[in-house]
Amino acid sequence: MIPKKVALVLSDYPELEKYCPNFNGMRKGLEDLKIPYKFISARPELDPKEVYEYEPDLIVYGLVDILKELGKCRRIREACPNAKIVFWYGDYRDKRTGFLIGNYSRLIDVMFVSNDAQSEFWKQNLRISEVHYLPLGCTPIENPIINEKFNFPFVFVGGLNGTKAFITRMNYINEIKSKSELKIISSYEPSLRKKVFEAMPEIYSTAKVILDVSHFTDVKGYTSNRYFIIPAYYGLPLTKRFPGCEELYPSEIRPYFNTVEEALKIKDYYISHPEERADKIKKLHEYSYNHTYDKRWRRMFELLS
Repeated sequence: MIPKKVALVLSDYPELEKYCPNFNGMRKGLEDLKIPYKFISARPELDPKEVYEYEPDLIVYGLVDILKELGKCRRIREACPNAKIVFWYGDYRDKRTGFLIGNYSRLIDVMFVSNDAQSEFWKQNLRISEVHYLPLGCTPIENPIINEKFNFPFVFVGGLNGTKAFITRMNYINEIKSKSELKIISSYEPSLRKKVFEAMPEIYSTAKVILDVSHFTDVKGYTSNRYFIIPAYYGLPLTKRFPGCEELYPSEIRPYFNTVEEALKIKDYYISHPEERADKIKKLHEYSYNHTYDKRWRRMFELLS
């Protein structure tokens, strides 16, 4: 299926969402494929008429918020009986975090989930009969964007959530920080998060080594978006292993670690070997083009066919 018109139901509110690499990557992928689309924000309030008056043949929901408004989902389905409606979910949710349960069998045709472990989970809990693995992606920049303000030896960009489901990662990163010069750039305040999103290409292009740890590292194929965008922004990621990671980036190209001690050893090596670090960054950036959003869209269209 190659759609003629796509309705992208995402978000540009609060303002930080305007800089979301995932949402912007989805738009860029469609532009690269020269497929017309309309970006429709589900926040602060979704207007179903914006969706169905566009007369799309493919509707993509990118937020769980949309599914919580069943009445609006029904209106869109009734007004677009011949359109494919899909849910492309970039977050990870399970019993640890809490998750949505409902019957969307008549409202969503296909779900695409950004990990390779939850097809049956979502089939059962959302009653969607067809669920496929479709990872997040990236939009590589052409050249590094250097800003000496971010010339840190070792940096982590991301939230440190101390609630029960996420405290394990927070403690893990704090342990690394206690044993190294790790700089943490983190905020849950919307205006500051917006600035972090804006500065991300500069941070990753400039810092020497970037710590890459997702909230959960025991789930096949699951990783946060930073896994893809660090090399796309000319950064050197130091990645906590997760099941299936080498299917996305082989270890010959990307540095992985299992323990804190191993992470610190690898970090020290690349900081003290700048030529090898530069070579690794070059290879990683070249490989990042395997994970662009136009390729993700092509894969989705194949599966929808």
